[in-house]
Amino acid sequence: MRQINNRIPEKDSITKKISKRRKNMSKQNIAMPPLAASVSIRDESTAYATLNINNQYTISDIKIRNNEHGLFVDMPKQRGYDLVEFGTKAAEREVKNTILNALKSEIDEKDSTFGAKVAKPTKGMEVSAFARLAPKAAQEKGIHANITLHLNELITLSGISIQDNAAKDGLRINYPGYVRAQGEKAGEFKQIHTSYDPEFRSKVTEACLESLGKARDARETAVQKEADLKAGFAAAGKSAREEGESKYTLRDTLKENGEKAAEQKAATPEKAVAKEVEHLPA
Repeated sequence: MRQINNRIPEKDSITKKISKRRKNMSKQNIAMPPLAASVSIRDESTAYATLNINNQYTISDIKIRNNEHGLFVDMPKQRGYDLVEFGTKAAEREVKNTILNALKSEIDEKDSTFGAKVAKPTKGMEVSAFARLAPKAAQEKGIHANITLHLNELITLSGISIQDNAAKDGLRINYPGYVRAQGEKAGEFKQIHTSYDPEFRSKVTEACLESLGKARDARETAVQKEADLKAGFAAAGKSAREEGESKYTLRDTLKENGEKAAEQKAATPEKAVAKEVEHLPA
């Protein structure tokens, strides 16, 4: 017989689920930035696409696969990790439909869409960043943090890092890429995603550096809290030891006082009787 779990979920878990649902619902109301795509066909089963987001950010190395089940759009990966993710299913569908429509245009009309531009870009594409401080070993090599970038909270980009700038003092934003191993362009560096718009690129840089500052502040706060906690535990342990010693001394004192009180109580009736006898009339 199937066992029914009647356990009532904790209030915290319910609150977390509600807040997550509200957050997802709020994303549904965020406008998707205008998109355009260009496609390069390699063979009958493979093509590669470049996605232009609002003429401000570019994602390359998007693979289109054709097999017996249909067409599939694979967003770029690096070392097995996804570099592009989506805040909602609707955003993912819109991106992939844009890419597949560009492929259809390339095949049917034989009209090259390489370097396609967004017809009517918007001025208000929002960008935010989250920094995760690099491990100590990576920091010794000049890598300070790994960045996750959010465009309008609908497109999430990973693989970005903040590193020391070897050419000049300061920091630089390193966007993901790789060195081509084959073909006519073997040996050249291929950028997976980046911004070629100077104004928006500086906006991304500002968001990344701001997130790095927040991550460092959070780490300092955590280190200070840990130090305070250790100091509190040490003080509590010392207090407990002193209290234990104090209790031992107090116990002995109470025992001695109790013995004295018992002796006094035992002696009191005899003295009282003796006084009464002294005051009796002859």
